[in-house]
Amino acid sequence: HGALLHDPIVWLVIEGSQPLDALYDQTAVLTRWASQNAPHLHTLAVMPALYQESGAHAVQQIGIMLATAVYHIRQLQKRGLRVDEIGGRVTAVFSIGSDFFMEIAKLRAARTVWSQMIAAFGGGESAQKLTIHGRTSNASKSQLDPHVNLLRATTEAFAAALGGANSIEIAPFDTGQRPTNEFSRRIARNVQLILQEELNLTKLLDP
Repeated sequence: HGALLHDPIVWLVIEGSQPLDALYDQTAVLTRWASQNAPHLHTLAVMPALYQESGAHAVQQIGIMLATAVYHIRQLQKRGLRVDEIGGRVTAVFSIGSDFFMEIAKLRAARTVWSQMIAAFGGGESAQKLTIHGRTSNASKSQLDPHVNLLRATTEAFAAALGGANSIEIAPFDTGQRPTNEFSRRIARNVQLILQEELNLTKLLDP
């Protein structure tokens, strides 16, 4: 199990130029290799998290996710891959902001529209299941009172869990202010354990 979180379009957005044809050639080769040797490795990503950090709202993030995924699929289809080989190897990376209920709805809506999009490509049920990685948003954190970020990150992780994220990444509360230390990193790890073991978020009627 694992994910490379490789999104050529995000690198194009960040850098301004990228050899997209070469990147998709490499992605196609890697995806073929993974289908034979690493069946649970996700070789491709769509990363609306970048756009959330830049101010995109939930609907825009989902739209960008779909547009990026469609481009990925079409590029890899040109290189001989089937949609069933592609869809099940994509991880969607979302930043989770402070609007609790909107963030829950965002992740659930992303799964629904992903399934519909893959079905429109002719993909099967396995490819229609979206893997979501949720991470706490940097845009919602305080620079003046870093300890408030403990509460904000916990709320965001809670929303990610209720939204159905497959994995959650919680940034240390002092990220962006100073080099993180052992204490802040340990707290970030333990927040997930508290949510899982004390709140029993893995034992919901509607997981």
